[in-house]
Amino acid sequence: MRFSLIICVYNVARFIEKSLTDVLRQGFHEIIIVDDGSTDAITPAICDRFAASDSRINVIHKPNGGLGSARNAGIDAATGDYITFYDVDDILHDDALNSISRLLEEKPVDILMFGYNEINPALNVSTPFSFSDMTLTGDDIRENFVEHLSGTRFNNGFAWNKVYRLSFLNDHGLRFGNQAIQQDMPFNLRAYRHAQSISLCSNILYDYYVYNTGNNRSRFIADRLAIYRSIYKEFRDLMNEWNITDRRMETYICRKFLNDVISALTYNLFHKDCPMNYDEKRKYISEVLCSEDVKQAADSLSSYGYKYTDSQERRYFQAIAKCDTGAFLRAYRLNEIRNYFSRIYHFILR
Repeated sequence: MRFSLIICVYNVARFIEKSLTDVLRQGFHEIIIVDDGSTDAITPAICDRFAASDSRINVIHKPNGGLGSARNAGIDAATGDYITFYDVDDILHDDALNSISRLLEEKPVDILMFGYNEINPALNVSTPFSFSDMTLTGDDIRENFVEHLSGTRFNNGFAWNKVYRLSFLNDHGLRFGNQAIQQDMPFNLRAYRHAQSISLCSNILYDYYVYNTGNNRSRFIADRLAIYRSIYKEFRDLMNEWNITDRRMETYICRKFLNDVISALTYNLFHKDCPMNYDEKRKYISEVLCSEDVKQAADSLSSYGYKYTDSQERRYFQAIAKCDTGAFLRAYRLNEIRNYFSRIYHFILR
């Protein structure tokens, strides 16, 4: 059984040398590095140097097209029976390939998922996320989706804690979209709908690092809200196709969507690159809060008696439920003040 590891890189010179050295010890049959148009010159040079010294490495240099297109280029070039992904600013545990190989030799499946640690270096916090060991086949996937696949935090939104059978992806034409963010979630939701077998592995094999700089929140993404809406639709389509009426699932996707709406409005409208003036921002917020999909999600949460987890969420959700632009802006200002003093507090502690 052959395994292909796909690594997509863009201006990551400070991470890539150590990362490649680490993964080369694992015995992958093929490592495909997709250089997505790096502009720092150092990153592609390091990739080529490693490829020259190890025949398992195949480097693809392509014009910048985003993570989705880079991953697709890696899938198209892969020759292994299974593929998995790796981000060079994370850590793949030394025993990962052996564990994965052993499990798939025992039970070949379309998709294998394994556990991971979420690590925030700034806060010095590490949080493990794992599964119960099980294999789901056929209708069991649909029947267990809410209980075992949708509920794990961020499970749908990552590709690097999953191993995919390459023939399965190719047979169903499964590829990533080219949206600027959150390419993994719609890809995985579509994959679940086609999969005939999925294994969940309790082993924690990956360390996912969350950094406070350079993340998607710091970028102005003009179609951010459209992307979030497309993901909400993917969830709705899956629920309709599988006839899922579980209250937990409805609450999960509505809460996620409304939090995404809040993120889209706050990250975009108050970003330095936003071209709107203040009046235009108010009008846009009002249009979004009163839009049909937002109102439907808010009404659904309200009908289920959803309990707010904190005061910040409560202020935002109440503003959305009432289509109250002024209340939404006040919630944003209060949140900014709270974040400001939180940063000061953490700075003093350091």
